[in-house]
Amino acid sequence: PGVPSGEGGGSTSGGPGASSTGGAGTTGGGSTSGGSTPTAPLPPAAAFVDAFDNASLPAWTTFIPAGNAATVAVSNGALRITVPTFSTWFEARQAPFVHRSVEGGFRATTAVRARRASDDAAPVDEYQFAGLLARNPQGGQENYVFIVVGRYASELAHETKSTTNNQSDKDYAATSSPDAQLRICRVGSRFRLYQRPYDGSGAWTLEEEYNRPDLPGALQVGPMAYAFDYRRNPQDFRGSFDWVTVAPAAKDSDCTAD
Repeated sequence: PGVPSGEGGGSTSGGPGASSTGGAGTTGGGSTSGGSTPTAPLPPAAAFVDAFDNASLPAWTTFIPAGNAATVAVSNGALRITVPTFSTWFEARQAPFVHRSVEGGFRATTAVRARRASDDAAPVDEYQFAGLLARNPQGGQENYVFIVVGRYASELAHETKSTTNNQSDKDYAATSSPDAQLRICRVGSRFRLYQRPYDGSGAWTLEEEYNRPDLPGALQVGPMAYAFDYRRNPQDFRGSFDWVTVAPAAKDSDCTAD
């Protein structure tokens, strides 16, 4: 589906920031943005829209852990993260991530499809997911929240996760489709994670809420994908993202304003 009307406050695709590949598996993927732990309320984030019509990804930084053969490319108007290497965002482990710095209160939204890389029409394999990640860029231990869609064991599912100093708290909720619109909304120290159908129909469903006063005011935010099907080597997975928007969020009602 196209970018929702009015989402992102009218910012143009692209924007500041140079695209680069994160260094040799180092935490932070090359970004140095950060800052002190915020106090509520946060100032609203700047609006941003990218419909992925620029193959060079000028507004993004690409992080691929050392030894991971993942590729990131824009094709047919979508950002595609292809993951052939066993990887996951769990505890201290890392996976491919395309991010930009977002400072303040925000709602970040994407439309994503989870598919086999070898056959876009085939069902996604077990333990393969794609979605949105909001991560502390300051290095050291992993600290983040995310929401993804894919397959958990025998059923399609949304996964939500909050990781604090390499300790991960996760949950799953069954769904009927490997495609979805996903959202992370930050108001103060609270992060609300939502999903709705891929075509944008219906209301947003709150999947999880986390209180993370430890996270700084500026975070790395963007699409990610991972695959850890123990039966398969290499992995056979691709997450395709039609667009990503960021809009300011100053109060709870902003999280589902559209």
